[in-house]
Amino acid sequence: MIAGLAVLMTPAGKAPVVASGVFVWLGFFGFGWYGPWVAYVTEAAPPGKTGFALGLAMSVNQIAIVTVPPVLGLLVDLTSSFTPAWLLLSLLTVVALAVTAEAELRTR
Repeated sequence: MIAGLAVLMTPAGKAPVVASGVFVWLGFFGFGWYGPWVAYVTEAAPPGKTGFALGLAMSVNQIAIVTVPPVLGLLVDLTSSFTPAWLLLSLLTVVALAVTAEAELRTR
């Protein structure tokens, strides 16, 4: 995902053919994330707290789904470029990976 977003930040990412290919690639790898994500949250939850953990995670997820597109659109409007939006999405992905890796290391 990060590699695809990085390509979109380069001059090559401004070419319609390259951008279209990257969007297809990102879409292919992005569609199947929901099921494994829900399974991961339920497995990572403390015993007896699965419902609470899943409900909290789903609530935060839904808030992000509603708020992130307008924020990215505003960022594109303010900067007249998609590069900051792709950079922000890349940074959020890196943060999610780091938090997940940290949690995995703590449970071992």
